[in-house]
Amino acid sequence: LRLDVTDERSVDALVEAVPRLDVLVNNAGAALGAESVEGADPEDWQRMYDLNVIGTLRVVQAMLPALRAEGGGTIVTVTSTAGSVAYEGGGGYCASKFGERALVDTLRLELSGHPVRVIDIAPGMVKTEGFALTRYRGDEAAAKRVYEGVDSPLTAEDVAECIGFACGLPLHVNVDRLVVRPLAQAAGRAVGYSSTALLFLDRDTATLSVVRGDDGSVVKVLSRSLHSTDAMAVLGDMAAAVASQDTAPEGMFVVGSGIDVAAVKEHLADLVDIPVSAPEESGLALA
Repeated sequence: LRLDVTDERSVDALVEAVPRLDVLVNNAGAALGAESVEGADPEDWQRMYDLNVIGTLRVVQAMLPALRAEGGGTIVTVTSTAGSVAYEGGGGYCASKFGERALVDTLRLELSGHPVRVIDIAPGMVKTEGFALTRYRGDEAAAKRVYEGVDSPLTAEDVAECIGFACGLPLHVNVDRLVVRPLAQAAGRAVGYSSTALLFLDRDTATLSVVRGDDGSVVKVLSRSLHSTDAMAVLGDMAAAVASQDTAPEGMFVVGSGIDVAAVKEHLADLVDIPVSAPEESGLALA
């Protein structure tokens, strides 16, 4: 049975095909694009919300009667660490996953007193064939770079094991939220660095922040206008100011829209003594 969670008729067909149900796993979802908030396409945001939030809502509403009919059951929703920690270039996806997490938390409260468990499985970096390829609109090279240099990202099988574990516990045991990340991912944002500098660019402004690897918190360092006769010199000064600190980050990522990110990365790599890369090459923009 093929299911499109954005199509009410398709969900109705699912209800007809599954008269009894013990476990419902909401796993449909997608990220579309990695543009900044300013440069994002509202239609991409709408599609992500329709799929990640409204799709989950539609299926839960349709299948709850079947779960209750069996005298109890389990609803598992695969959300994301992007539902608790935002990152540059992930505004639309993070917003939808924050929304999906709110749906799950609210549902758990509303079903309190009923024999239906509500479980949130929140993975960090998972390497699958389709996720990054969809995000980068079929660009296989960009999708492949997401996982380069990352030691053993999670697999779909790893996430399935977590779902099986949570569902296999006695019905009175509810795993409210299970956050699972690969060992190489110390926090929701940074992979492989204890602290990381993020240089976010658009056509007008450069913002340089430092991400702490222990908790994913962000400390804004500098913001400069790029309306200059020598924007590259401005960026170089910003990067040098951070890289020369006593607590210099161990790496720097360049993210942007409307800007030649590759040229900026090459320019900065010649000026600072820390690795400089784009998020697609490091796996920073996580699912």
